[in-house]
Amino acid sequence: MKGIDLLKAMNNLDSELIQEAGKSPAPRKRSPRRLITVLVAVTVVASLAIGAAAAELGGGWFRRFFADKSQSPLSDSQIAYLDENAKTFAPTQGASQPSAPDASQRQTQDGYTMELKSAITDGHMAYVVIGITAPEDVVLNATTIEGYNSEKPSLRPGNSDELNFLTDENGVPPLGFTSWEPREDYDGLANTQDLVIKILPDEQDSFGASMVWNLHFEDLIAQYINEAYQTELPDNYISFDEETYAKLYPKVTLAKGTWDFKVDFSGNDMREIELISQPVPASIYIGWWESGEEKVYQEIEVTSFVLRSLSASIYTLDGFPNFPDVYAVMKDGSRITLASNTGSSGEENFCAESPILLDEVDHILLTDGTELPMP
Repeated sequence: MKGIDLLKAMNNLDSELIQEAGKSPAPRKRSPRRLITVLVAVTVVASLAIGAAAAELGGGWFRRFFADKSQSPLSDSQIAYLDENAKTFAPTQGASQPSAPDASQRQTQDGYTMELKSAITDGHMAYVVIGITAPEDVVLNATTIEGYNSEKPSLRPGNSDELNFLTDENGVPPLGFTSWEPREDYDGLANTQDLVIKILPDEQDSFGASMVWNLHFEDLIAQYINEAYQTELPDNYISFDEETYAKLYPKVTLAKGTWDFKVDFSGNDMREIELISQPVPASIYIGWWESGEEKVYQEIEVTSFVLRSLSASIYTLDGFPNFPDVYAVMKDGSRITLASNTGSSGEENFCAESPILLDEVDHILLTDGTELPMP
């Protein structure tokens, strides 16, 4: 991999996340002590045909979202779970909970309208969807600046790195991890996009601790990829200095102003199940031998595995867990991928690619083949 390609792949990593990775807090504690944000620039191929197929799913925004993530149709029980737990705040195509729009959830500043569309949580992590509408002559679903990558820009509020972006009912911000993903809203318009905010607080700040959370946006920022400048850098160039980063990934303020939303998570299924009553031995992959012909594994003890509807967490006595392929195997033999999301010493967190019906799970399958049966 060329140096510039590596930098491009890592451009969204917060430097503090890298610094914190070397720390060793006690098991079941995450190392970052502030809300870490990561921009996720994801290109979704959109067409009217895809939009029509997604609309047939019905049942609200998250039916389409999880069907896209898992690349397979949702089961009837998964659809029922989303119908019961996903909150719909503004009418969306195919919504199962149609309602009159709440004026406080749709606000316009500097010509840009944001609306709180939908949200869901399993008590440990949450997804929040914001719809963005720009003036008609603005393109949000692609980049039209000469010399820049043509993909859609990354969108986020200007205060996404600050603690006042998200607060609980008492005005207290959580500590943890947040990512931003712009997604096509399938309405066929170039000036509209959806923004998916994935929030994973520390344990003590989980969403079960507060039913209503406040989202505070200050300005709207777009971040681009300057491919023309990339060609000026040596192939093996890797640098995190601010000047180079700012030229490679320039930011533009699209709109000035503030947008404030209240997200009510009351009534969501926030159950979690512990699968381990005593330490379980397992193997994790840690690298290759110098010959490159054989992988190197390390034996560790798993002390806890907590499963939820949308996420899971694994805990070990020491070291950094590394379980890239974990699955929730259902009683009918189907399985749902648990994708590794965040980690620290003694802890790794996963996000489910589609909703997990806890009553239908048979066991958890770890990377090395270890099975953890449901209690």
